[in-house]
Amino acid sequence: RRGVRAVLVEASWAAAEPSRGHFDQAYLGKLAAQVSRYRSMGFQVALNYGLMNAPGWLMALPGARYVNQYGTAYTAGPLLDLVFDTSLRSFAQAYTDVILRLLGPLVYMVRVGGGYDGELAYPPPARGEPPNQFWAYGPAARKTDPEPGWRPCSRGLPGRARTFLTWYLTSLVDYQQWQIRSVRSVYAGQIAVLYPSVGFTTAEEQQALSDNLCGHTAAEQTGAFARGWGHAQQVSALSGPGLVVYGTWADNPVAIDQLGRLAAARHL
Repeated sequence: RRGVRAVLVEASWAAAEPSRGHFDQAYLGKLAAQVSRYRSMGFQVALNYGLMNAPGWLMALPGARYVNQYGTAYTAGPLLDLVFDTSLRSFAQAYTDVILRLLGPLVYMVRVGGGYDGELAYPPPARGEPPNQFWAYGPAARKTDPEPGWRPCSRGLPGRARTFLTWYLTSLVDYQQWQIRSVRSVYAGQIAVLYPSVGFTTAEEQQALSDNLCGHTAAEQTGAFARGWGHAQQVSALSGPGLVVYGTWADNPVAIDQLGRLAAARHL
């Protein structure tokens, strides 16, 4: 009666696959029943299929967690390092195949992001810790790091910070593109990429790099670079039918204006 036409259903990978290769049919059946019930009420249903809630058996594998520049693993949530450890993506694809073959025909949109809160982003810092934590120091990340041994705020040759940041941000774009391909292999409807916050400008990036990513600038204090909010680069990589630019900050006109302009430039 108030004009709501669509609802979001959120799934959990951990609940769906409690042990390797074993899918909980009762849980999946409840999800399907929930989606069908909303549809019978006249709603369209969007699905967050839950990559950000990885199963415990998978999180227990060596190197499964993100690690920051201090050598600290991210343990505040079940976030699997699918950005750098591409060997783990086969597990995610197997889960994606199962849940989208079941629910894909019933939903009008699948939301991707695969990070904290389902957004396209690196993990946040632990509570009370500084925001400028870069999550690219796990075993898999170190194998591809173009600046091995470099840390934010390290002294060294000019340009090392830029090389590191370019790789760090581009790795998240690669993860975005993989998620889209992964979902598209089993689902033909709309795919919405979920972007957090307001991103950062070129000027803010230059300012942060000139200080060697030490974390002193205003944008760094929000976590913009450490969390990978490079919206311009991410949206510019989108191509193909049925892609939607999606935001989490609907009550912030700056965020909506920025994402709207980026989407319009790509005819999305």
